[in-house]
Amino acid sequence: MDDAGWQQLAVNEPLQQRVGAQKEKRIRNGEVAREKAAHLFVEAPTVLGDILRDPTNSPRHRVDAIRELRACAGVGAEDKPADERERFVININFGKGNAIHKTVELKPLEPKRDEEDKPLKLIEPMKDDEYEPEWYGDV
Repeated sequence: MDDAGWQQLAVNEPLQQRVGAQKEKRIRNGEVAREKAAHLFVEAPTVLGDILRDPTNSPRHRVDAIRELRACAGVGAEDKPADERERFVININFGKGNAIHKTVELKPLEPKRDEEDKPLKLIEPMKDDEYEPEWYGDV
């Protein structure tokens, strides 16, 4: 865009009002604060590393820095407990107290292997002429 195009945007009052409204919305719903905190958090490991390496700091502060670094890295004894791991939840409510609730913990899948220790294909491709749709009831 050339300079004239930018100048036209600068004097476009409806556009300026919409941009201002979006800015206010992001400030009020906390999105701006979360983004700023995320940018500042990037510096945290460096600061914690400085505290950890400084021999003049008290041992308590150095141990606290170790704990925070471990939490930042997501390793060690502070890993998530089983009840906070990723899971897939299915809720189907049919009304009048009839509902289905199913929770499945997400785990990495290990591929099945053949006699030569090569991974097997989990799904074989189907040719177009082999496809038969399932019908549910009368159509």
